[in-house]
Amino acid sequence: MKIARKKPKPAAKAPVPAKKRPRPVEPIAIEHRIAVVSVALAVSYGRDRTERMELRGTATLNANVEEGGQRTAGVVILAARKGAKSANRIAYAPASLNRAFVLSLFLDEGDLALFRDLFITGTGPESADPGVVFWARTVHELKTDESGSEPVIEFGFRIDFAPVP
Repeated sequence: MKIARKKPKPAAKAPVPAKKRPRPVEPIAIEHRIAVVSVALAVSYGRDRTERMELRGTATLNANVEEGGQRTAGVVILAARKGAKSANRIAYAPASLNRAFVLSLFLDEGDLALFRDLFITGTGPESADPGVVFWARTVHELKTDESGSEPVIEFGFRIDFAPVP
């Protein structure tokens, strides 16, 4: 008696390895800075009281770019986040002399109160003239030869209560 043997199935072809895609290069956030020199306060009354501070100083656009940054005059506009519908933005207009670079930020009440205590009421720390630098990051560089605007992806500030002369 003959035993029937099953023919072995041909081996499955090895899957073709997928071509490795190069990892996408994450964009480097471009940093812009404003060193505060003077402060102005504007309070508007309407349905609800809104407070807005303007901190003026010298600005550096595209500070972390290899070619170097562009220095100009700058203004940081601080407003309370309560009820804010606008997003944080940076605008640059090279034709403007005193507001060439404008950084508009909406802060929490605690941060706004800190700047109110430092610059308006004078009830902050004993150092009467702290050094303040605001920084903000955008995805793209700001063009230095024409007007432009970019959304802010991240921002912060550094306060030096003992500035070096």
